[in-house]
Amino acid sequence: MPLFNKATYIRRSLDSVLAQQFVDFELVVVDDGSTDSSPSIVASYTDPRIRLIRQPNGGVSAARNRGIAEARGQWIAFLDADDEYLAQFLQRVFDCANQFAGAGCIYARAAWMRDQTQLNLPQDLIHEPTIFADYLRFVVYQKGYEICSSAVAVRRDVFTKAGNFPVGIKIGEDSDLWLRVAWTTNIAYIPEFQAIYHMEAGDSHWESQREMEPFWFGTYRQRLSAGHIPQDLLKSSKAYFQKYILEKSLGLALRGQKMEALRILRVEAFWFDAPKRLLMKTLVFSIVPSMALQILRRIKQQSDIQCDKDI
Repeated sequence: MPLFNKATYIRRSLDSVLAQQFVDFELVVVDDGSTDSSPSIVASYTDPRIRLIRQPNGGVSAARNRGIAEARGQWIAFLDADDEYLAQFLQRVFDCANQFAGAGCIYARAAWMRDQTQLNLPQDLIHEPTIFADYLRFVVYQKGYEICSSAVAVRRDVFTKAGNFPVGIKIGEDSDLWLRVAWTTNIAYIPEFQAIYHMEAGDSHWESQREMEPFWFGTYRQRLSAGHIPQDLLKSSKAYFQKYILEKSLGLALRGQKMEALRILRVEAFWFDAPKRLLMKTLVFSIVPSMALQILRRIKQQSDIQCDKDI
C-alpha cells in the first residue's frame, strides 16, 4: 500500500484489508514522505501483520516498488491508500491461483465510486473466473475490463521478468506495468466486484494531464521496433494501442480540437486493425460541427440521468 497524505482515507483502506476472510497475509504500508498524520494513523494499529516503512518522497511507483522488495510472500497484491477491498478479495485471488496454476497475474473488477455513488458499468460478458493467454485481445475485442491497480495480485517471479513500476512517471505508470505483464504471463480474471476505486479521493493532477500521452505508448513503440513483443501477441497489442489512440482522438474531437484529433488519426491509427465502431465514431465526431456535438452530449447526459433514475 503506497501512502502519501491520505489521512482522510487511510483507516478505511487499512480496515478493508484487516476485514479479509483470508487471513494469512502481511500488509506492507510504504509511507512516501507524507506530511500529514497518515503515518501515525498506520502506526496506531497493533495488528502484527501490518508493517510500516517510511522513505523520502519518490512518487507512487517508487513506493510500490519498495513494497515489492519488502514483501515476503509469493503473491503481491496492491491497494491504494484511498481505495478498499471487499471482504472476499484475497480469498478469491487465492482460490483462482490454485485453479489456474499458469496465471502469473490475477485481477478482479473494481467498482468505481464517486461521493458514495457507484458509477454504472455495463454487464460483464464473463460469469466465471477465466484465464487469458491474450489479455489484450479480451480488452479490445470482447470489451473486457482492464486491470485496476487496487484489484490485482502478481506472482513475484513475474516482476523479475516484466520489471517493476516505472519511477517518476505522472500518468500511465500502472498501465505500463500491466502491459509488460500481459507480454510476460497468462492473466486470470475474476468477473466480480472485489474492490472499490474511490474517484473523489484521486490525485487532482489527473484531470489536468488526461490530454498527455500515457507513458506506456512509448514502451509499446520501443518494444515493437525492437521486436520484443511476443509474436502471438502482436496483433492484439497493436489493436490495444490503436484503441487508446482512437479514444484520445475522440476526446479531442469532443472538446472541439478537431484538427488535432484528425492529425493524430492520420499519424498514429492503423485503421485496418482498429476497433471499427470506435474508428467510425471518432471520424464522425471529428467532422461534425462543434455546436451539433454539444447538443448530442446534452442529450446523452439527460439520457444517462434518466437511466440512473430508472435504476
